Amino acid sequence: MRLSDYLQENQIAAPDFARLIGCDKGTVYRWIKGEVIPMPDTIGEIMNATGGAVTFEDFLEERARARKHKSEAVEQTP
Repeated sequence: MRLSDYLQENQIAAPDFARLIGCDKGTVYRWIKGEVIPMPDTIGEIMNATGGAVTFEDFLEERARARKHKSEAVEQTP
C-alpha cells in the first residue's frame, strides 16, 4: 500500500506520521512523492507504525511511478 493511501485512509497527517516515527516531515513528503526511498532501518519503523501495511516494495513501486511520470512529462515538453 502506498504511504499516501495509508495516511489518507487512517486520517494521519504527514507531519504527525513523521513525529510518530521520529523523522522530518519534509522527508515524509519526499517519500510520498517517490523522490526518495527510506533507509532500511526507517522502513522497519514505517512497517511497525503501519502494522505492515506499507512495505519496502511499496516504496519501490512509488519511485518507479514517479520516474515514469517525470519521463513522460519530459517527452511532452516542446
